[in-house]
Amino acid sequence: MTKKIKICMIAMLLVIFLALVFYFKIWNYGTIYRQNNDNNYPKTKIEIPKHSGYLIAIYKDEHKLKLYKDNKIIKKYNVNIKREEEDRKVWEDSQTPEGIFKIESMDVVSNGWSRWMRLDTTEKAIKIYKKNVKNGEEFINEFEKKFGLIKNYLDIREFNSIYSNHKMLSGIGIHGGGFYLFNEWTQGCVAMSNKDVAELFNLLKHGEKRGINVPVIIQD
Repeated sequence: MTKKIKICMIAMLLVIFLALVFYFKIWNYGTIYRQNNDNNYPKTKIEIPKHSGYLIAIYKDEHKLKLYKDNKIIKKYNVNIKREEEDRKVWEDSQTPEGIFKIESMDVVSNGWSRWMRLDTTEKAIKIYKKNVKNGEEFINEFEKKFGLIKNYLDIREFNSIYSNHKMLSGIGIHGGGFYLFNEWTQGCVAMSNKDVAELFNLLKHGEKRGINVPVIIQD
């Protein structure tokens, strides 16, 4: 091999190396991982409790859903969430709420999401509504005097139909529709690929109470 050929080969390898460095830098720069892991905002960290049976933990900064069974991680899935600002403050901000919730419904759907597991966010909804919506506590008191205590999703749906200009957080869940590295496309829900959400759904369906009341912990 001549000296000229050796120089050409070294030059080509150098170009390939620099191209790969450039490619992966650009690739990582635009992803949801770079866009949403903003340390300027306070982080919510929740200790995973001891729990027999299934438990779901969602880590927003990692974009991971981890399925526990009897305190051991048995599955990990990629997820899209919405994390560009602080924890959710009002209905309109579309941020994925942080806290400890439970699955309140398990449904097979035909809208492109494949599966829908709605979370009971009632307690969280009331808390942020009172804190962040002007006259929020007055609206809630007024509603509850007429219709009784706000206890579940159906009560919140009725509340939102009456106070449509000042809605309460509702309709948050885990569903399919796709996981996209470059697109945080949800409006507060946790989205998975259809394949992954079907697998998760089937595991929970064969568990205790067919998935209902499985704890779901969402944190940064």
